[in-house]
Amino acid sequence: MRSKRNSGAAARLDLSATEALTALNSVRMVDIALGDGATKRSVTHGSQRAATVLRALGIELDPPTPPQRGETVM
Repeated sequence: MRSKRNSGAAARLDLSATEALTALNSVRMVDIALGDGATKRSVTHGSQRAATVLRALGIELDPPTPPQRGETVM
Protein backbone atom coordinates (compact mmCIF):
# COMPACT_ATOMS: atom_id res chain seq x y z
CA MET A 1 0.00 0.00 0.00
CA ARG A 2 1.21 3.47 -0.81
CA SER A 3 -0.06 6.71 0.62
CA LYS A 4 -0.24 10.12 -1.01
CA ARG A 5 -1.17 13.23 0.87
CA ASN A 6 -4.56 14.38 -0.42
CA SER A 7 -6.55 16.03 2.37
CA GLY A 8 -8.61 18.14 -0.07
CA ALA A 9 -10.27 15.07 -1.59
CA ALA A 10 -10.93 13.64 1.87
CA ALA A 11 -12.69 16.84 2.86
CA ARG A 12 -15.02 16.49 -0.15
CA LEU A 13 -15.97 12.90 0.64
CA ASP A 14 -19.69 12.73 1.41
CA LEU A 15 -19.39 10.18 4.25
CA SER A 16 -19.12 10.52 7.98
CA ALA A 17 -16.04 9.10 9.69
CA THR A 18 -18.16 6.20 10.97
CA GLU A 19 -19.50 5.46 7.48
CA ALA A 20 -16.00 5.61 6.02
CA LEU A 21 -14.65 3.18 8.62
CA THR A 22 -17.60 0.86 8.03
CA ALA A 23 -16.89 0.91 4.28
CA LEU A 24 -13.25 0.00 4.96
CA ASN A 25 -14.36 -3.19 6.74
CA SER A 26 -14.69 -4.79 3.29
CA VAL A 27 -10.93 -4.43 2.61
CA ARG A 28 -9.08 -7.64 3.49
CA MET A 29 -5.44 -8.64 3.76
CA VAL A 30 -4.82 -12.30 3.03
CA ASP A 31 -1.62 -14.33 3.50
CA ILE A 32 -1.45 -17.25 1.07
CA ALA A 33 0.75 -20.25 1.90
CA LEU A 34 2.56 -21.35 -1.24
CA GLY A 35 3.71 -24.71 0.05
CA ASP A 36 7.47 -24.62 0.55
CA GLY A 37 7.16 -22.30 3.55
CA ALA A 38 6.84 -19.24 1.32
CA THR A 39 3.84 -16.95 1.62
CA LYS A 40 2.34 -14.24 -0.51
CA ARG A 41 0.32 -11.34 0.86
CA SER A 42 -2.63 -9.94 -1.06
CA VAL A 43 -4.96 -7.04 -0.25
CA THR A 44 -8.49 -6.94 -1.66
CA HIS A 45 -9.96 -3.68 -2.93
CA GLY A 46 -13.16 -4.07 -0.93
CA SER A 47 -16.41 -2.41 -1.91
CA GLN A 48 -16.78 0.56 -4.24
CA ARG A 49 -17.35 2.81 -1.21
CA ALA A 50 -14.14 1.50 0.35
CA ALA A 51 -12.26 2.24 -2.87
CA THR A 52 -13.68 5.78 -2.79
CA VAL A 53 -12.49 6.27 0.81
CA LEU A 54 -9.03 4.92 -0.02
CA ARG A 55 -8.78 7.22 -3.06
CA ALA A 56 -9.91 10.23 -1.00
CA LEU A 57 -7.21 9.45 1.56
CA GLY A 58 -4.60 9.06 -1.18
CA ILE A 59 -4.02 5.36 -0.48
CA GLU A 60 -3.25 3.17 -3.48
CA LEU A 61 -3.25 -0.62 -3.26
CA ASP A 62 -0.20 -1.88 -5.11
CA PRO A 63 -0.98 -4.31 -7.92
CA PRO A 64 0.44 -7.81 -7.53
CA THR A 65 4.01 -8.25 -8.68
CA PRO A 66 4.41 -10.36 -11.80
CA PRO A 67 5.99 -13.79 -11.35
CA GLN A 68 9.74 -14.11 -11.85
CA ARG A 69 11.00 -16.15 -14.74
CA GLY A 70 10.44 -19.83 -14.00
CA GLU A 71 7.79 -19.26 -11.31
CA THR A 72 4.39 -20.85 -11.68
CA VAL A 73 1.25 -18.85 -11.02
CA MET A 74 -2.03 -20.61 -10.34
